[in-house]
Amino acid sequence: MRMNRVRPFYVIVTVCFCCWVLACEAQNAQQGKNMDWFQGKDLALQKAMDADNIAALDAAVQAGANVNARGLHGVTPLEYTIGHFSKKAYRRLLQLRADTAQRDDEKNNV
Repeated sequence: MRMNRVRPFYVIVTVCFCCWVLACEAQNAQQGKNMDWFQGKDLALQKAMDADNIAALDAAVQAGANVNARGLHGVTPLEYTIGHFSKKAYRRLLQLRADTAQRDDEKNNV
C-alpha cells in the first residue's frame, strides 16, 4: 500500500523540476544568453564565433585566445563554428591554422 503513495510524490517532484528547468531555459533564451563553452581568454573567441565577426575573432587571438582551445566536452573552435553556422569564423580559423585533426572528448573532429 505504501508504494502506491510514494510513486505519485516522485512523479510530482519530477514534473515540477522539469517545468523549472524549461522555464529557466526559456528565460535565458529570451534574454539572449548563450552557454559558455570556453573559459578565460578563449571566451572572447567564442563570442566572436557566435557573432561570426572576423575583427572580433582576430582581436581575441591577438589578446591570447587559442585557436586550438578545448572547451566544454573537449569541443574545438572549429567544431563550435560548424555547430553554430559561423561560416566566416570557420574560414578565418583555418587561415589562422586551427588544427583540423584535433578531436573532442567523443573522438569527433571536423
